Amino acid sequence: MVEHLVANERVASSNLVSRSIFPAPPRGGLSHKTSIVETMTLSEVMHVHIPSLRLDSTFRDAVDKMDIYQFPALVVVDVDKKPVAVLTEGDLARAISQKGDVTGLGTAKAIDFATRHPAVAQPDLEVSEALHLMLTQGHSLLPIVSDGRLAGIVLRVDLMQALLMDVAAPLPPDAAG
Repeated sequence: MVEHLVANERVASSNLVSRSIFPAPPRGGLSHKTSIVETMTLSEVMHVHIPSLRLDSTFRDAVDKMDIYQFPALVVVDVDKKPVAVLTEGDLARAISQKGDVTGLGTAKAIDFATRHPAVAQPDLEVSEALHLMLTQGHSLLPIVSDGRLAGIVLRVDLMQALLMDVAAPLPPDAAG
């Protein structure tokens, strides 16, 4: 059984198996230390009740959903729920900078500012591998697909949190108070 530190209290978890934090980086990529943590898959940490955008969603729709659901990025899906693009808060900010006026963008199609053909992952991908993918490719959100349909998403911070919780140690006395 593994214990996690949550709000300065230890909480037990038992559904995991040992492995290194990151897989070996390909072709001389990131160098890092490995330590023993638990194997987790995206299915264990992904958000499944998520807002998404349709192909006809507007800039305003995107801003509203990001605000209401507190997600910094959204997946644009087609009628079959297949991810076709990812729209980030950064994409929206760039659009405002280029246009010079946010109010004129309200009815613009959100997909016009999104990154098309997003990288996607399967629910059984290991958390450490997904984080490595996201860091090396500069993604802040990774759509998770099952049978080609959007099943959920993970944010970089979700994966960092999951890995850090697995290696959590008691807080030093000076940090606890």
